[in-house]
Amino acid sequence: MTFLQLNMFRALLLAFSLGLLLLACSGDPVLVRQLEMEKRYFEAQKILEKIYINPNVADANDFQLAVTQFRAVVKDAATLPPTEVIESVIKGSLIRIGQLELTRDNVEAAVTAYEEIVARYPKDDEITVSARLTIGLLRERTLQYGDAIAAYALVLPSLSDRIMPQDPEMYLVAIPFHFARLHKFSADESERTHAYRRAQECYQTMIAKFPNSKAGTSAVSYLAALLADQNQWQALDGLLNQQITKHANSPELPHFIYTRAMALHERLGETARARKMLEDLLVKFPDHSIVPQARFEIARILLAQNQNEPARQMLKQVIEMSANNPGLAARANEEIAFSYEREGRWNDALNEYRWIAKQYEIFPPALNALLRVAEHYVRTNNEMLASKSYAEAIAYYQGLINKYPRSMVAALAQEHIANCFVAQKRWEEAAAAASGIENILDTALGKVSTYLLLGNIYEASGQTERAVKLYNEFIQRYPQHPLVDMLKQKVRALTNL
Repeated sequence: MTFLQLNMFRALLLAFSLGLLLLACSGDPVLVRQLEMEKRYFEAQKILEKIYINPNVADANDFQLAVTQFRAVVKDAATLPPTEVIESVIKGSLIRIGQLELTRDNVEAAVTAYEEIVARYPKDDEITVSARLTIGLLRERTLQYGDAIAAYALVLPSLSDRIMPQDPEMYLVAIPFHFARLHKFSADESERTHAYRRAQECYQTMIAKFPNSKAGTSAVSYLAALLADQNQWQALDGLLNQQITKHANSPELPHFIYTRAMALHERLGETARARKMLEDLLVKFPDHSIVPQARFEIARILLAQNQNEPARQMLKQVIEMSANNPGLAARANEEIAFSYEREGRWNDALNEYRWIAKQYEIFPPALNALLRVAEHYVRTNNEMLASKSYAEAIAYYQGLINKYPRSMVAALAQEHIANCFVAQKRWEEAAAAASGIENILDTALGKVSTYLLLGNIYEASGQTERAVKLYNEFIQRYPQHPLVDMLKQKVRALTNL
């Protein structure tokens, strides 16, 4: 909440209070109750102002007191004759209860608050659409995917009405994509097809409604991703070709060209044509932000054709151009290391892997680099160096966990520790490491990752009963998760061994 908004609230509430004070002088008991309700609302708002000065250090008691006060306002207001002012106060109180619960990460209470809004104002799209979107996002966050799908489904028909073409809230544009992706692993093919079709229709509406806009361009990208999910590569190529033709002067044209080139190369087997498109892109748009990525993909095509030296030169250019994109620079270094390894130049590859681990520690290529070193020594039957490399990798990952505690980087590092033990068939240590993931990432995602990795470890080590028990626990705990159908099949297969 901004300083200006706070001052506006103060002025509004002061006006309410002064007006009601004058009316209360008449002795009307209804007006007196309304004055008391407005006073309580004002007190709750004052607590809210205090919390929003710095929510991260706000007193937990203040959160609870504010929620309690707003709840009391809603209860008091419900006993008063309905007026525009009273409804505004009720609506504002319910919204603030939801916001407070979200701020203190009380997901279930936040969902309850937003469901109350939907129940109370079912025909008020201005407030119910936002409430349903929030419910969907929260349910998706807690892996209650069925409930998330139900919330999103109610929002899709009017979603485009809430999007600003040139300055869209990107999470709104992403909703149809989320809706479809939640069905990606559904065992019901007709349900999955229907969900993807609905999402595609939403994006087609946005593309038609918002031509030459940021929202329209984003809709094209999401529609392309949905077509790719369904292996509809010809349709994807047609979509992108259409956008390239329609938007010849658009600043987004290089992105369309790049995406089409990648589809041609990776899915339609037209590598020569794709390479030509990428090379033309470099010439026509030499200063565009997509250029480093285009160079990277040309280099990968060259590597696939065993043109290693020119590919490495191009990858070095990518690294020089990617000072502000270390993730791409890490991938370029990784491709250079791969090329040395394929040529049998192990010392050069080893130097690259060590450099990647040192220079890009929070990016996937760094997490994979030392594991790759150990795997090389396993393949070359150098047991002593393999063991030493696994130990070095584990120490590196533990260092990342200490440096970035309770983060996604730390969780991935913990998973890599488990994988190091798995590679050495040190099953108990692997299981212990996998169990540590949810302690680092205390979220639904962390818990799911722990379940799945532990299950794989138990399977690999021949502990079938433990794997079955774990998968059944997962199915019971996360019945709406898209992997449930697959895990049920796995349980049946393991049980029948």
